[in-house]
Amino acid sequence: MDCSVKSLRIVHSTTPPDDSDVIPTTAPAASSSSYDESTVAVPRLVSGESPCAKCISNCAKVAAAVAKGDLSIRINCEKEACNRSALTTSINEMVSKLSNFTEEVIQVAAQSAEGKLGVQAKLEDEHGSWREVISRLNTMTVGYSEQVRDIASVCTAVARGDLSQKMTVSVKGETLVLKNTFNTM
Repeated sequence: MDCSVKSLRIVHSTTPPDDSDVIPTTAPAASSSSYDESTVAVPRLVSGESPCAKCISNCAKVAAAVAKGDLSIRINCEKEACNRSALTTSINEMVSKLSNFTEEVIQVAAQSAEGKLGVQAKLEDEHGSWREVISRLNTMTVGYSEQVRDIASVCTAVARGDLSQKMTVSVKGETLVLKNTFNTM
């Protein structure tokens, strides 16, 4: 399998970047930039090291695999400098976090489907959207657990002939309709 990059064209600025931070790459086509059109600025991935074409190609392959839902592959290049690069490290870390996140969501869903109430997803040291999604998932599971437990308590009381018990959990939507029905029995 050919792992080379067939074309690379990156144009973000009309001013030439600092030569110490870029490697020149022959441009596949003319660009509209104001600097030398025969080269394109590609940030260095490791100080003093240039990324190899295979590493960049592997980054694209991993990104494509993630887009298709395959979280099992990581970038690994023969050049150790590429493996320590910001690009490779960031992509591999992103895929690992996404994989861990997915495993937690699957675990919560599976245990909830088995009837286990109050199951919580656990992700260490997460920030931003990762933390928000896990927080909302955990809030949802706690909310449903409280609702199911309250329904079970009222049903048990009714089964024993005690019609004085009422659902007290705070609910909205369809569960509110269920609560109101139970409470009018």
